[in-house]
Amino acid sequence: VARVQVPRNAVGTPGTVSRQTAKLVAPRQNVLRVKTAKAAQNAVKLATRRSAMVCKAQAAETASDIMSKIKPGVVYGKDLVTLFDHAKKNGYAIPAVNCTSSSLINSCLLAAKKANSPMIIQFSNGGGLFMAGKKLDNTDQKAAIAGSVAGALQVKTLAEL
Repeated sequence: VARVQVPRNAVGTPGTVSRQTAKLVAPRQNVLRVKTAKAAQNAVKLATRRSAMVCKAQAAETASDIMSKIKPGVVYGKDLVTLFDHAKKNGYAIPAVNCTSSSLINSCLLAAKKANSPMIIQFSNGGGLFMAGKKLDNTDQKAAIAGSVAGALQVKTLAEL
């Protein structure tokens, strides 16, 4: 609580504030409130960043732990269930990338290998069509399916290397 000494106004009545004094006092109080609010916001942002960095570091450690138990390559069946259970239990997410080209598939595989971390490579209808060739006739979704299968074969072939 701040104390403000209130001067007498022009009439000389003690305890009343002149308009001029009110104009001088009010902005200072508002500035103090704004500065306090900004300081609080900055503290929250900093704490959030620090906790996010700690969470990322912990998630990276736990993802590396499970990768030593699962063989490299495309994961399916019991290994996939084990991987998802481990991620859920340890509170981390497995990144997923919607791939639309062979170079993007290669980049994802390289990133997963460097990080020693699992990654989901997925193909949407449009992504599969783009893999096959955007100008192809997509009657009955045949081009989108063919592009997705081609991408999946590339992933399967290169993931084990």
